[in-house]
Amino acid sequence: MTIPGWPHRRRTRIVGLMAGVFLLSTGLQAQAAPAASSAPISGPSVTAGPARVAKAAASGLRLSGVDASGCTSLAAGRGVCLAKVPEDKVPTSSVAGGGVSATAVLPIPDWCLAGADTGYIYFLRFEACDISTWSLETYQIVNGVRKSTGILYTTFLSYTYMDRAQPNWGHQLGVVTRSGDGDALGARISANATASGQCNLISSSFAGLAATPFESPVTGEAYFASTATAAGAKGPCQTTWNYTYTVPGYSTVSSTNTLLPVRCDNATAGVSYPGCVIPEYPSQIVYSSATNPNLASHVARAQASGLPGGDFDHPLTRTTNTTIRDLNRQLACGDAPSITGLSCDEYPVATSKQGLGATGSLDRRTFDNCSYTLPRATGPSGVSVCMIPVGEQRSQGGLHTQFYRSERMLEDDPFVIEVGP
Repeated sequence: MTIPGWPHRRRTRIVGLMAGVFLLSTGLQAQAAPAASSAPISGPSVTAGPARVAKAAASGLRLSGVDASGCTSLAAGRGVCLAKVPEDKVPTSSVAGGGVSATAVLPIPDWCLAGADTGYIYFLRFEACDISTWSLETYQIVNGVRKSTGILYTTFLSYTYMDRAQPNWGHQLGVVTRSGDGDALGARISANATASGQCNLISSSFAGLAATPFESPVTGEAYFASTATAAGAKGPCQTTWNYTYTVPGYSTVSSTNTLLPVRCDNATAGVSYPGCVIPEYPSQIVYSSATNPNLASHVARAQASGLPGGDFDHPLTRTTNTTIRDLNRQLACGDAPSITGLSCDEYPVATSKQGLGATGSLDRRTFDNCSYTLPRATGPSGVSVCMIPVGEQRSQGGLHTQFYRSERMLEDDPFVIEVGP
């Protein structure tokens, strides 16, 4: 989707570490934290890179003061109705834009625009967006007959972004009227932001938007600060933009748009500063076949046999419980053969809740050249074991530690393990 006046973000690659993707290789260093700040942030510290974008069903605009059909009660025989417009019904403007440029704080990423009007929130670990188009119809009741007096199509862009090393974040709003006619052209849209949870609103600004000229985006920005900043603290926050349509001579209608909850914490092991994430996003750690070929081969075969953790639909979930982690390792690798230079690797990893100690399963499987005599089983339950070089397993353990710190992974956070070149 192209929205005139809204710039797109130019993607850049950060070697080894990207938003939501962590490459398992040697020589990577943990990300250094920027100086703590209580001021509004200017944008995410890393860009989307090649991370896979997740999606969640969008609730869209929630209406207030309307009946089941999305229409307001009549004011002097006149009313308005709001309805979500399907992707294939979004109109283009029949009137040229007025040359007004958007003043968006951040360019809108391409992956966000790709999700326009699909009915989904698209998101990464540190960013989320929802784009939907709505129709506002004005109508009159004349001699008991309802008569449409105008219609207006408006696209709303809700985009939130945060930083792994700051306890505050931004929630950007973009609004553009696409086309319309009749009395609806007199509409004006106002908006303000609110927050609920362990957070405070720092500021909210939106200048308001008249229906015309068409295709002339107006942007607003809200900033929020987490109150979960003490050592060991963690807490969610839900941010919302509240909209009001005002049409002269008609009743007003209000609506809200809420994105996915943000979680901020100062409880990430090995990290001494607070930061914020979208915890629903399953960040991806990539095992390099070139750097750790035996590890990568084992995991690829384990996932191909049906074990979870290779995609968004079947992610692993983190456990920080040392008792469960130790039991995962013991049940999987407690009888590992003693072979010089080799160590037992288990999949799913011991730091996940899909291990034997967490699930209660005792099923194990293996593959050729793994130095184990076990079934070549398939299916989603149990674990796979394989003897791999000690150096590769040490590399795996160290990089998982960095990954969990960088992505601020706490108990029950989802993650995905991919095998790459």
